[in-house]
Amino acid sequence: MPEPAEREFYTASVDEISVPAGRVANPEVVKKLVKSIGKIGLINPLTVVDRGDDTFELVAGMNRLEACKELGISSVWVVALAEGEPRHEIEFEENLVRLHLAPEQLKEHRKWVKEELKRRVASGESVRAAATALGVPKSSAIRECATDPNGSVAHRIGTDGKSRPKENATPASKFNLNIASLTPANATGLLTNFDNTATYVWTIASASGGITGFNAAAFNLNTSSFQNSLGAGSFAISQSGNNVNLIFSSAAQAAIKGVQSGTLTSSGNGTNTVTLGTAVNPTNAFLIFNTRHNSGLPGGSMVRGSIASSNSVAFVRTTTDTSTMNIQWYVVEYSAGVRVQRGELSQTNTVLNVPLTALSATNQAFVT
Repeated sequence: MPEPAEREFYTASVDEISVPAGRVANPEVVKKLVKSIGKIGLINPLTVVDRGDDTFELVAGMNRLEACKELGISSVWVVALAEGEPRHEIEFEENLVRLHLAPEQLKEHRKWVKEELKRRVASGESVRAAATALGVPKSSAIRECATDPNGSVAHRIGTDGKSRPKENATPASKFNLNIASLTPANATGLLTNFDNTATYVWTIASASGGITGFNAAAFNLNTSSFQNSLGAGSFAISQSGNNVNLIFSSAAQAAIKGVQSGTLTSSGNGTNTVTLGTAVNPTNAFLIFNTRHNSGLPGGSMVRGSIASSNSVAFVRTTTDTSTMNIQWYVVEYSAGVRVQRGELSQTNTVLNVPLTALSATNQAFVT
């Protein structure tokens, strides 16, 4: 417990006590204090700061001061804080044990608590200890110390419960990311329905202000607490826009299940559909084709091809040209190691952004 501060007591004129801007008295409380002080006098002195020019600034006792003024009391007992005493904290504590703070006081106190919390943590005090000392829920304290107003990481919480200033992770000084599997009861154990032949994407961090300088090599992924079998798969971390994603992907070698091919002739506008000899899984198969034609019109030489269903492919021409176009096509299906995303859109702008399911690695993907 800290030693009591040496404080000075004075008799001061009520006219010598100034009130900080925004401070207002509570009429209901003043009414009760008028009766009490009128009956037994002012027992508890006002808390002030000596401004050094025979005037004082009120710290605590707004309602008592107003009650004394209503009673016509011209002089009151005051206690002046010693130099260096935490004025705001004393004001809050003295008011809190009595009645609710006025809205302006409460707003000012919240601001002070945030600043004091960050000051304590920055000086090396643990978040838990600082939160306890200030009467702040630990979860709120961690949230307050973990981000700055722009949402970027300002402190990191260590295993000892202490918060440390922001560090720039590098391949030589990595962030450790521990990956654990949990049961539906939130206990350490096997992750339900985990498939080590599938791809999973989890967003683990977001920044509304954007992410710069991301480097996956600056992260150390520890999977010792992940109890499911990874098979041939592995975890990786990547950036996607304003998100940082943790990705699990199967490392199974790409294996071709089969290739089907054929030719067809298009004689103008319309759709030509080809039935495949063997049905394919569209999520593991893709179409490639080439054309041969003698059209002199740009639009006449354009064709759009797609896997229309598991057992058909379609080629579409939109043209007034009636020239012949010969199409050679191939459908390649994989049994493992390849996943296909597909879609169709209209070209309405010079640049079109198409949303995709997050990729495990852009250097292992292509667009056709």
